[in-house]
Amino acid sequence: MAPARGRPLSVLLTLSVLGVWNHHLPVLSAAGEDPTTQPWFKSFEARQYQDKDGKVLLYRLAKPEHLDRTAKPPLLIFLHGSAGKGNNNVDQVVLWRGFLLDAVQQQGAVVIAPQCPTWGRWSFESYIRRGTDMATQTQSPATFKCLMEVIPQLQKEFNLDMDRLYVSGWSMGAGGTWELLRTQPGVFKE
Repeated sequence: MAPARGRPLSVLLTLSVLGVWNHHLPVLSAAGEDPTTQPWFKSFEARQYQDKDGKVLLYRLAKPEHLDRTAKPPLLIFLHGSAGKGNNNVDQVVLWRGFLLDAVQQQGAVVIAPQCPTWGRWSFESYIRRGTDMATQTQSPATFKCLMEVIPQLQKEFNLDMDRLYVSGWSMGAGGTWELLRTQPGVFKE
């Protein structure tokens, strides 16, 4: 059952975490279909951002088909779990495509799904608890720095409603969500 049109985006994000939208998860074929050949994949534009230090953030962007510049859409940043790690700018949207496209189609949101590199993590919290050496784990701050630099660019491009910036994540991405909320207080809608 899809949520009613017009339901607040924050409610939809909560429902996704609770598993209410689990019917959107794909049934992967034994043949291992290439997601880039699927019709839904065309909704996710490949993008990348490079900061002045040469750090690169790969991400996918989905937006309403007919976006009016006066609409002031919300922005949803989705941080994937470890299954989406890599450098192909594809895997981060495969499992959650239904949830992400619902945010676009039902809420009129602009959605970005950055990809964490294979060797990286969204959050340092797990390293702190495990007591591992954080000095060798440098991706999270660089990735988040790039992500925060992308937001003003997207605001200019899509006239985003800066009072409706949302971040959500699954598994490893949930840790990254908390990390962003902790390190960027007041930026994201609660």
